[in-house]
Amino acid sequence: MGRVAAEKNVQLLVDSFRLLRRQVPAVRLVLVGQVYHRRWLRRLLGQMAGVVVTGQQPPEVVAEAFAGAEILALPSLTDVQALVQQEAALAGVPTVLTDVGLHTYGPLGGATVLAAPEPVAYAAALRGLLCDPERARVIGIAARNRALEHTPERFAAQVRDVYALAAAQRFSRSA
Repeated sequence: MGRVAAEKNVQLLVDSFRLLRRQVPAVRLVLVGQVYHRRWLRRLLGQMAGVVVTGQQPPEVVAEAFAGAEILALPSLTDVQALVQQEAALAGVPTVLTDVGLHTYGPLGGATVLAAPEPVAYAAALRGLLCDPERARVIGIAARNRALEHTPERFAAQVRDVYALAAAQRFSRSA
């Protein structure tokens, strides 16, 4: 879900999915979201089985996709907030990340699975959740509970507090 673009580390996702299909042949990869470079994506995917690319969809279709998802694979190393992760969490879908900062300090505060940004480790993390539905369910519930606490009002208050702290430190140095 979200933008399907090179900077989202789609290469890692595809390479990991190839490995995962060898171990879990029934697994499917569904890419939902705006595809910015279709030729690039076609070359990357080739004739790979088990992949569905929907393109950008209206909110109700995205909601259906979340409802049917077992895992959100978010291999990007460039997301600072990852709204798609919040959306997945609200649907109770666990996320596999590669971004240590997002995993540790993001809004879900560790209620995710962290994997090294390389295909074998990422495929293993995905397989771990696919093959252990109870673990995936527990992580999904924890993520949902954290996401429910991360309201726009709370986020705005946290941002305001950061700016207030910065201003206080700046003015205390100049005094």
